[in-house]
Amino acid sequence: MAKAKRSVFISYAWSDRDWAQELARSLQDLGQDARMDGDEESLEKGLRESNLIVLIATPENVNRPNFF
Repeated sequence: MAKAKRSVFISYAWSDRDWAQELARSLQDLGQDARMDGDEESLEKGLRESNLIVLIATPENVNRPNFF
């Protein structure tokens, strides 16, 4: 039986964009629907419609104001 396709939303800091894009491509290669935030509209839509949310948190990002 085939696994169900999941919608994965990836949230990241701009400084981690390349890494986030590589993660999205890898998930897509595995047959998953991977989306990334880009603007406020895609952020809201991604949060509402995805089955799974991945937050990329690096030490640099966690220590920034307004991270959460």
